[in-house]
Formats: sequence, C-alpha cells, structure tokens
Amino acid sequence: MTPGARITRFTALLGLLIQSAAGEFVSTTLNLVNEANVNELLITLSIPDFESSSDITNVSGTAEVALEIDPSTGTVTQLTFTGGSVTGTPISLNGNHNFGSLVGTYSFNSTDLFGTVNTPAPPGVVDNAPGIGDFDSARHEVIINGGVLSGSVDSLLGNQPVNQDFSTDPVNASGSGIGNVAAVFRGDLSSQTTSVYDLVVFVGVASTSNVDADGTTVTFEVSGTVKLAGQVSVPYLPLIFNFSPNPQIVADGDPVGLDYNVEGAASIDIDQGVGGVSPPSGTRTVTPPAGTDTTYTLTASTSSGSVTRSTMVRSVAPGPATFRYIRFTPVRLKGDLPGSAPADGIQMSEFQFFDGATPRVPLGAISPGENSPPGEGPGSLIDGTPAPSGSISSGAPRRGKRTRSSSSSFRRR
Repeated sequence: MTPGARITRFTALLGLLIQSAAGEFVSTTLNLVNEANVNELLITLSIPDFESSSDITNVSGTAEVALEIDPSTGTVTQLTFTGGSVTGTPISLNGNHNFGSLVGTYSFNSTDLFGTVNTPAPPGVVDNAPGIGDFDSARHEVIINGGVLSGSVDSLLGNQPVNQDFSTDPVNASGSGIGNVAAVFRGDLSSQTTSVYDLVVFVGVASTSNVDADGTTVTFEVSGTVKLAGQVSVPYLPLIFNFSPNPQIVADGDPVGLDYNVEGAASIDIDQGVGGVSPPSGTRTVTPPAGTDTTYTLTASTSSGSVTRSTMVRSVAPGPATFRYIRFTPVRLKGDLPGSAPADGIQMSEFQFFDGATPRVPLGAISPGENSPPGEGPGSLIDGTPAPSGSISSGAPRRGKRTRSSSSSFRRR
C-alpha cells in the first residue's frame, strides 16, 4: 500500500466520521524477546528465621493475545493475554540461619520452570494514559505453574526435605507499574483491505506470594519486566460514504431513490424488504408506505464484521399550500441615478422556495396589488435565467427601504 493511498483513506476516515472510534478485534501470537535487562525475573525466597536468597530465571516462549486496535491509527484500546507457554531457566536458592549462634542452612534447586502470561479479569483495558499505549500492568500477571523447587532446611531440629511443586501450588506474579503496547504501521506489508502493525508490549512484574511447602511457609517475591513482540494484521471494516434518499419527502405512492456509496464491502443489504444491492455504489428505487416516516438501514459487511447507516423517508398526502415571502427592495432604483430614465418598480429574476434544504416547484405565483404579467408565470421563477420573472410596481419610489410581499401556491410534498 503506497503512502498516498494510505493518506487518502485516512483522510476519508477523519473527514466523514462515519466509522466508530472502536477498533477491530483481532488475535495474534507474541514472542518473549531475548534482550538484555528484560525477561529476567528475579525470584527471592524467604523462610522464617533464615536469610533470604535470590536468583534470576530467564524466561522465553510465547503469549497469545486478543486486541482491539484501530486499523487506521494503530491505537490499541484492549490487550488481553489468553494463553501461550513460557519457560524459565532453573534457579538455585541458598541461605543461612539469621541467628549467628544457631547453625542452620537451606539449599534449593529447581528444574526448568513453566508458566504463562495471563489477564485474570478480561478484557485488559489499555487506558492510553498518561501516554499513548500505556496501561496498568496490574491487569495482568505471570503465573509460574510448572516445575519443581526441591531441597532441604538444616537446623538444630534436623534436616527437613522441602519440595515445592509449582503445578500444585502455582506462584502468581502480579503486574506492577505502567505497561505499554506500541503499534508501528508496516506500509510495505499493508493493503487497501488490511493494515499490518509491528507490536511491542512491556509488562512490569512485582509481587509477593506465600506458599506452604511440606509444612514450611515460604515466601516468593518475583520482579522484573516482560517484553513481548510480534505482528498483527487488522482488516478494515467497510466504509459507508453515503446513504441518503432522493428526495427525502415524497407524495404517497411516489417512488424514491436510495443512493449509496460504500467502500470495501463484500455485501450490502438494505432492510424494510429491500434486500441486497450491488457494491460499491448505486441507487435502489423503493416506494415507501403512505402517510408515515420510514427508516431504512444499510448494512455493509465483510468477513471481519459489518457497519450500518440509517436514513429516513417521509411519505405524505399531496395538497396545496400557500407560503408568504417577505423581501426588501433596493434603497435606490435605476431612476434615482443621474442621467437615467425614471423607474417606478423592480423586476425579479429568480424566486425559489425551499422546504428545509429541498427545493419546491410552485404551481402559481402572485404579487398582491402589484403588476404580475400573465406571460411570466411560475415556471420563470426557477428557470435559472436572468430574464425577469415578473415585476413589482408601486408608483414613484422613495429613498429608503420598501417592503413587498408575494405569495405562491404549489403542490406540497
């Protein structure tokens, strides 16, 4: 997709404001990256009366995510971790008794650790505050739910074996601080129907969990930053550029055209029994029910979803109506100018009637008490030419404003 095409579509989206602000719901797989200072979880073990011990497990693997993302701007409004598999390298934890006069040590070693990144209360809202893509990391967690930490505690009471099976007693490390999801548009991979974005996600972790390991209460503290990266394809929903009646008000029994212009739709349907219409644009003629307002809704659909737009048509009984129009004459007529022949009136060139924004065709027009030549009838009022349509005469004019009124009868629709 070229930058120009991209800008054209983006401008259309902004100018028409016919798509909702909500984005598309898509899913993808993100990978935990192998970079310095990220995906290194510091695990600290604490046992009562013993000094604490820490070690780092380097985590790798994948995470399945569901996102709500705007295909035009890349703004993410939801990020939910739905699955995946994370592996952590083994850890070793060793410590001595806190009381110097008492002899005691502990020593633990783990197998490979396993877990997942999870959103415990979906959906995971992306606040986009204080910055774009920012969210509360506490909405997510890292769960260590596989692997065994085994060893023993030696003290004056003897040697006590301890085995922590994380599949039985998992450790939930809650997110902490401000996380971020960034989406970078890939114009080289995108098309008119799909936007492709590179995604980078940061989730901070800092939490404490107490577990019972063979009768010994141990405390695990987990901290670090998880970084994930991947790519997502976001299909566009159709764009409805126009759906409007022509005209909007008709006499009972008269047809009306429903004009439509849609981009990117696989199918277009109109309710009220109209049915499917051919994309991308056209006019479908319908006859609305008499004496009522009828709302027609157009639905444009693709495999990724649909959008709608509605319009209203009014059908009324025909009948005459008289409208009064008040106008002002110029403050100076031609005869008032030096060297000009006397003038005792003015002539109108065009005189149009509107019902809202809809023009109305008059059946008759008179100017009470004035000159209304029979050859200059209602048709001349709206013929679009500068030739006079009629005249208003009033004897010798005076300087200043003069008010004249005229009325016109025409068939109301």
